[in-house]
Amino acid sequence: KHIVSAGCSFIHGSELGDEVPFSQSTYPAVVAKSIDASYDCLAYPSASNQGIAKKILQHNPAHHTMYIVQWTYPSRFGVNLNFEI
Repeated sequence: KHIVSAGCSFIHGSELGDEVPFSQSTYPAVVAKSIDASYDCLAYPSASNQGIAKKILQHNPAHHTMYIVQWTYPSRFGVNLNFEI
């Protein structure tokens, strides 16, 4: 069993104190622990819905993977900068 979560800072667990690399105190992490499943988090702070969808679509799931997705505000948008500063 494997659980993968995706979303913005709410699923990443920003400000929970254990968010590096992602929090083990968010509800997807707690669900994974309660059913003895491995857990991975694709969420990141300030993620747009486009960014969340891209992370999910680029993910290569293991067998028996369940995704928990938290969509963010529709007004959030991502900007892709294809240059170095």
